[in-house]
Amino acid sequence: MKNISDEKLLEYIDETLVTSESEEIKKLISEDQSLNKRYSELLEMHLMLKEKPLLTPSESFVEGVIHSLSYRRSRFRKSGLILFIAALTVVIFGSIYIPELVLNFNLEPLSLKNFTVEMPGGIDLKQLNIILLSALSFISLILFEKTVLKPLFKR
Repeated sequence: MKNISDEKLLEYIDETLVTSESEEIKKLISEDQSLNKRYSELLEMHLMLKEKPLLTPSESFVEGVIHSLSYRRSRFRKSGLILFIAALTVVIFGSIYIPELVLNFNLEPLSLKNFTVEMPGGIDLKQLNIILLSALSFISLILFEKTVLKPLFKR
């Protein structure tokens, strides 16, 4: 027996199939008990939904949703601007007060049969700070673009 999808049965119910397909499905429905049961359920659901009126939202509801969306957008702009100023402040003060520190480990070299591995002498915190400040600078540029430039050029 040919397996027919619910979508195909709904197309049959809506009468959107070509005549040959429609006749074939009609024949299969009459021959197959489980298909007939699915068809009856879908037909009942279709008729029940057809009886219900289509609801449309009121004008005040639509205006309220639009107002809510514009309020959220403006609130994001303000908080994004605050984040931008905070990130920029961290970048400026961090770049002024970067210490000239190196963290020393004092590790002994590791020797393995005719092979010596030199252990690192330490981590240069100045380079680590520069990397972190570069990342913060990049983030602040993104925030600047999203909160200041994009709204400015949309107008």
